[in-house]
Amino acid sequence: MSTQREMDIDVAKGLGILLVAAGHTPLWTSLGFKWVGMAIFSFHMPLFLFLSGLFLPARQNLSTVLLRRGKGLLLPYVLACAVFLATGEYANWPSLFGRIGWATGQSIGWPWTPIWFLPHLFLCIVVAWAHLKAWDRLGLARWKWVCLFVLLLILTRQIFDWEDASDFELWERELGLLGLPWSLDILPASLVFLLGAHLWGRSLLVWTRKWWSLPVFLGLATFWYWRYAWSINFNVRTYDHLAGSTTMAMLGILAVMALASLLAGLKIPALALSSLGRASLWILVSHAFLQSWTYAKLWDESTGPTPDRYLAFGFLIGWCLPWGVHSLRERLPVWWRRLRHKEIQ
Repeated sequence: MSTQREMDIDVAKGLGILLVAAGHTPLWTSLGFKWVGMAIFSFHMPLFLFLSGLFLPARQNLSTVLLRRGKGLLLPYVLACAVFLATGEYANWPSLFGRIGWATGQSIGWPWTPIWFLPHLFLCIVVAWAHLKAWDRLGLARWKWVCLFVLLLILTRQIFDWEDASDFELWERELGLLGLPWSLDILPASLVFLLGAHLWGRSLLVWTRKWWSLPVFLGLATFWYWRYAWSINFNVRTYDHLAGSTTMAMLGILAVMALASLLAGLKIPALALSSLGRASLWILVSHAFLQSWTYAKLWDESTGPTPDRYLAFGFLIGWCLPWGVHSLRERLPVWWRRLRHKEIQ
């Protein structure tokens, strides 16, 4: 990818992680704008699947994929779970380790819910890699991917209907809410966005850099959500409408990519958002915990709902603190090299 496209994607990641943190704050509900959080959920997880699909390791061998993606996704999950265990008081340890191993948002529980995405993304990448290898071996035409995607979305609906009809319960969660281990039940839908980005994402990025792209895609996404309010929430297993929710997710993705292309041309916003994008993993893992910790330190919930000013402050802490730590970690080696260079001179 060109430098411009890499900057676009880093900026898009920065915008995306801001949306994730914003979607997880109760501030919107407190202010009477609950629809804002619901609108964000309609595309923010598909956005990160799409961005991951742009860098799908299709040419690497399986051992390399497992090693690199395991280090990049599963290791942060394990470390986050270690903090999860260290910051709580638990009586039923077997149940706790079972919930961590199940690794869905509802099995882990708030405020560590967002980390479910890490093992799920690892699973998605491995399965997507296998799909691409099999497709190449069979020598099938690229247009036939569309047929596969339609089948995957239909499979998603069938899985959700089966889970909703099931009487299975675990950790006081019904299967329709809990989901299968590592969110295996939403794997078909996730593959649509991940593989779709690999196949056609770079062509779509060309369109998002046109001067008209932001007003068109943002306008269409706004109208579509205002008219139908079809959304996606992978955490609670809702996919309101197969075609409608998928369209809404794609319009949201294209609007974010168009905004990212615009901001990438502005020096200060580009530097700030690209840095934020590089810290997206850190923020994803810690922002909900930091928000909840801030609320608990500033306000006693037994006296009433948390005031809006504390909710807003917690939201800022949730992404600013890990962003700052990550930025410092990036800059320390640079400062050290400069210092060493001066000493040598």
